[in-house]
Amino acid sequence: MKKLGTRIFIPSIALSIFLANVAAQVKSYEPKYFVNKETGAVCEKNNLYVDLLVGAARKSGERIFIISRSGYGERYDLNWRRLRKAEFFLTSGKQIPSNEIVLAVGRTMGRQKGRLEFYLGSELFLASEAERGKDVCLNCCESPY
Repeated sequence: MKKLGTRIFIPSIALSIFLANVAAQVKSYEPKYFVNKETGAVCEKNNLYVDLLVGAARKSGERIFIISRSGYGERYDLNWRRLRKAEFFLTSGKQIPSNEIVLAVGRTMGRQKGRLEFYLGSELFLASEAERGKDVCLNCCESPY
């Protein structure tokens, strides 16, 4: 009788350990960055996410990389307009030195919307979409950003 009880108890422990490992693996596949696709309160959320990025950059000492990707039917020069506005936002609005920011144009998004991607070092931190032909909103209200 004791052996039967032990056999039932051991698989229960093994099953619990297995499920805990599976849960830990699922958590490790969650994205480690923010994606802002919403239409409402986009500016406020982008501002919040960029504040988090700036705080992490100051803490780690890593550079911020910004990559602009044009969307379907958008002109190439729109990438640079988006990048200049994002750089101005970081240097003027968040007091990040311009030598700590790297700007680049990436491949187009195909049939998707254009976007700006903010990296902290080599890791993607924020990807924010833009309406066709428009800039990514980084700050609310009447702002030059």
